[in-house]
Amino acid sequence: MPGRIETYIHSDSVTQNKGGCLIEVSCQTDFAAREPEFVKFCKDLARWCYGLNIEKWQDIAVVPMDTGLPERKRALEELLGEKVDLVRVARMELSNVQKD
Repeated sequence: MPGRIETYIHSDSVTQNKGGCLIEVSCQTDFAAREPEFVKFCKDLARWCYGLNIEKWQDIAVVPMDTGLPERKRALEELLGEKVDLVRVARMELSNVQKD
C-alpha cells in the first residue's frame, strides 16, 4: 500500500513529557506519497497524534480544539486526486525520566 510512515519525537529539557508517535498514512500511488504537501501533512499529523492522543482519524472530530486537519486532508485529497487515510498510530510515553 503506497503511503508514508512518519515519526514525531517529543523530548525537551524543560518538561517531564517525553515520548513519541509513529503513524502510517496511506494514499493510492507512490507519486502522491512523494509530494511535498503529502510529506508535510504527515509530519504535522504525527505531531498532532502525539499531542492530542489521537489513535484514529475519527478521533480528530472530537478534539476540543480546531486543528485544521480535516480541512487540510480535504484540500490534500483534492490536490492529489487521491484518498488519504490514517491507517495506524503507535504512541509511546516515557515516565520517570531523570535529568542529568
